Amino acid sequence: MDEHSTTGSACAVGRLSVIWLCAALASLSGCVSDQQKYDAIIAVNKEFPAQYEATLAEKGTRDYALRSEDAFSAMSNALTGLGMQTDSVERIDTD
Repeated sequence: MDEHSTTGSACAVGRLSVIWLCAALASLSGCVSDQQKYDAIIAVNKEFPAQYEATLAEKGTRDYALRSEDAFSAMSNALTGLGMQTDSVERIDTD
């Protein structure tokens, strides 16, 4: 049973999801040019780090001692709730 520390910010992920949803909806409509799609993606890529860092500064981080399998299961469930799919687990050693 290995223990790992997992840190995250659901608030920042939620905001990113809303931004990506707006970008996806805009890209599906026929009245959006390729340049507008590109600009929207660039805006998301610039805004996310700023919002993420602000959330970390405001709320801090939390550490959870979890088994790797439990952490993956929680992450997989969260991503599934956002309509994404996880296919496999590859262990990354941080030592």
